[in-house]
Amino acid sequence: MEASESISNFISCVKELSDMLGDIGEKASNTDLVTITLNGLVQDYLIFVSSLLAREKPPTFDELTGILLQEK
Repeated sequence: MEASESISNFISCVKELSDMLGDIGEKASNTDLVTITLNGLVQDYLIFVSSLLAREKPPTFDELTGILLQEK
């Protein structure tokens, strides 16, 4: 994610990459998508990422997407 990039654009890019992998027969797991998304966030989201990692159960990619879009 670039500092000037919107979170919705970043999520769209992650989904697009996941779809491209699927097109060649490589399915990205939910855990992979969550990890890629969290690792790709800019420094401004560090506290947000820390709070998610402190959860007993990590969010699914769809849950993470919803949370991030609300956080804007």
